Amino acid sequence: MIAPASQDIPPRTTALGEIYAAALLPLAAARDQARGLLEELERAAVLLDEEPEFATWIAHPGVTAAEKLHLVEKAFRHHISDLTCDALLVICRHGRLAKLDEIVQAYRQRLEAAEGRLRVDVVSAAPLDDAARRQLEAVLTEWLQRTPILKLEVDADLLGGLIVQAGDQRLDLSLRGQIEQLRQALYEKARLVAHAGAAKP
Repeated sequence: MIAPASQDIPPRTTALGEIYAAALLPLAAARDQARGLLEELERAAVLLDEEPEFATWIAHPGVTAAEKLHLVEKAFRHHISDLTCDALLVICRHGRLAKLDEIVQAYRQRLEAAEGRLRVDVVSAAPLDDAARRQLEAVLTEWLQRTPILKLEVDADLLGGLIVQAGDQRLDLSLRGQIEQLRQALYEKARLVAHAGAAKP
């Protein structure tokens, strides 16, 4: 049974992230560094997450722009590619380094789309064995017309089946999902019956 896309699914990327990703990908691709840029941006984002004092200092309004740029230059130059370091400096210059996670997320999705790939979240009632995973990958490749990158999770509360989330497309093949849809259908039917009864003179 196919369920409609959930209304509670958060946007995969932000407008800010898309702006930077759209500018960075062509530049990196022209230098044959598209994948390398992603990996280095991810490492920089991890550093900011793991070093809260560094992130706080960078975001502090009392620290001048020149001081922030000097710190970023000192922290990253000669440790990553010049392309990535220059990108971080531009992001820092515009006061957006605290939003690096959003930029990385948008860049990753844009790169994967360019490579014909798509991240797919799969929640199953039980772990998938290798054969089931290969079969699922084949089905998703045909459905999405892209190579799926599977992220697998297990939720025993599903009672069976699985849920597939690919971008804004959602397939709910779980027993729990089917029961919920049946419940909603019965509730809607009861509401319509009650409304029709109330409308009679």
